[in-house]
Amino acid sequence: MNGAGYEEKIRFVLEPIASLASLEAEWKRFDGIADHSFFSTWTWIGTWLRMLPWDFTPQLLKAQRDDATIAVAVLVPRREKLGVSVVHQFHFNSTGEPEYDCLTTEHNDFAGAREGQVELWQAFLGWFATRSRVDELIIPGAEQQKVSVALPAYKLLKTIRNVPAFRVSNLSSIADAGIDSLLSRNSRQRLRRSMRDYAEQGPLRIDEASTVESALSYFDELKSFHIHSWERRGKPHAFRYPFFERFHRELIRGGLPKGEIQMLKISAGERAIGYLYNFRRSKKVYAYQSGFEFSAPHLRPGYVSHALAMRSNAERGEQIYDFLGGDNPLKRSFADNYYLISWSAFRQRRLSSELLTWPIASRIKARRAGAMG
Repeated sequence: MNGAGYEEKIRFVLEPIASLASLEAEWKRFDGIADHSFFSTWTWIGTWLRMLPWDFTPQLLKAQRDDATIAVAVLVPRREKLGVSVVHQFHFNSTGEPEYDCLTTEHNDFAGAREGQVELWQAFLGWFATRSRVDELIIPGAEQQKVSVALPAYKLLKTIRNVPAFRVSNLSSIADAGIDSLLSRNSRQRLRRSMRDYAEQGPLRIDEASTVESALSYFDELKSFHIHSWERRGKPHAFRYPFFERFHRELIRGGLPKGEIQMLKISAGERAIGYLYNFRRSKKVYAYQSGFEFSAPHLRPGYVSHALAMRSNAERGEQIYDFLGGDNPLKRSFADNYYLISWSAFRQRRLSSELLTWPIASRIKARRAGAMG
């Protein structure tokens, strides 16, 4: 089926955002009826739109069927100079600028996405293929299975960089059988040893911030632990762009009262050993950011903190604990499910031969590295 065939079923309208107040009402309607991720909710998108500098011109993309809007997203137009040429781009729920894409959106999607997910994305890519004045479509942080669709009829060039991601898909198993049910024998032994060592300093405890003020205080401590940990390893940290902290402070202010933000402090006696900054939506917990106190090589504050957080969330009825993108031993030890997050670029074939050979994969990799930290 060609792009026009899809557009007969689903068509797309791109329009300026007249006001955030009117957009908020429409977006929240989808938040209430669809199961898209936290990263596509108004809490995330609305905060992002409010905080973008004035020189960005985000546009509202509406997916419509039979004159009814069935899904929405944001496209940000951008021009990138490549050599002597200029490439016109659309960025999906992102800007294309590392300074502002440092938020590292994952599970990037349309608000309203539910049934017919493949059909929606195929129709969207078919629509893009007909844009005569746009050369590239950049989609960061989407689930691989949603964007990796067949495109032979559209004649688009496709570059996808996949990143492994991990999650616990059945938290109820922890409530029934304990955290040990997820772990190998060696991992169980290491976790128990770390818990015993910490318990010598005082009882292990997990506290959840109940007010915006306490959540922001936890966030300050998380920042300190996080920066020290990453600098100790000689790697760039998430807070190196000021926009990251400004955005998340505002996100916490708006999301915590609605129960969408979870800020956790894990302590051994009076000593804080870790902080977790999670998102919650539709019985899913997204383990977004963390900061741990590494005082001795044999202690494992990350393992202990996440183990207590998973147990706590299982007891309150959450179903999924998503570690999000990135591969490390901790995620592999706990996870029972593996999937891929994609940073994708779709490009028109009409570009000149010079631009067709431009290393677009390198540009995607560089932007993602700049954003994730």
